[in-house]
Amino acid sequence: STPIPQTFVEFLVNSLAFLNAGVNVVDNLQGDVPLVKETSAHSFGFKAESTAPDSSDVVFSKETFAPKLGGALTTISRMLLIQSPLVGEAWARRKLLGAVMRGIDYTIAYGAGGVEPTGLSSLTGIYPGVGAGFDRQAAIDIRQGIIAANAEIGSFNWVTNPVTAGILQNKPIVSTYPSFLCDDNNMMVGRPLKESNQITVGDLFYGGWSNANLLLWGYILVEANPWGSGWAAGDISVKAQIAMNVMVEHPEAIA
Repeated sequence: STPIPQTFVEFLVNSLAFLNAGVNVVDNLQGDVPLVKETSAHSFGFKAESTAPDSSDVVFSKETFAPKLGGALTTISRMLLIQSPLVGEAWARRKLLGAVMRGIDYTIAYGAGGVEPTGLSSLTGIYPGVGAGFDRQAAIDIRQGIIAANAEIGSFNWVTNPVTAGILQNKPIVSTYPSFLCDDNNMMVGRPLKESNQITVGDLFYGGWSNANLLLWGYILVEANPWGSGWAAGDISVKAQIAMNVMVEHPEAIA
């Protein structure tokens, strides 16, 4: 008889959303990061001969971004270590690293502020898109509203949940014609639509993601502690930690 090979089936996890959509990563930071922004522009006008132009100044604002600390921790029991050749410290490191990456990605969208970074959904000053009864006109209004604010800088795309993407793909532009709000190539009003279960069902984001910056201090620290609280029983603890924040240069470029 043929022996049954040992198999190991890993848990299915979400694909990354904003890190795949094009968020800018700024790493190896030290100290707090200042964001200095122009909040006005010079004025221009015509004057009669021998008359000086009107004086105008550029006004600045400043915001400072400090690191926010996040992490994940697990303990591998001695029994699990001696029973499975597939589960060990290297496996735990890889799993925790994946959890941190998904946590970073989720925080870009839904960080609540305070001890967490402020994510896009809690950001002040984003473009006020209409969600109720969302249709082609609402999608165009968001796209054109951001253009009208001179904020369409870089490559723009939509980001949503696969369930919501399906709703958009089944929504006809007009009831009597088989043309849909999101087409089979995942394009909506001329912009790509990306899908990830990181996004809550019913949520739809639009923006130029290179305008959003993931700030990283140091590196993702993944290390084992064989002398943790379970040392006497032969357990090993493994942790992963990150110092990060989210900085959006132009919130008006996000809907």
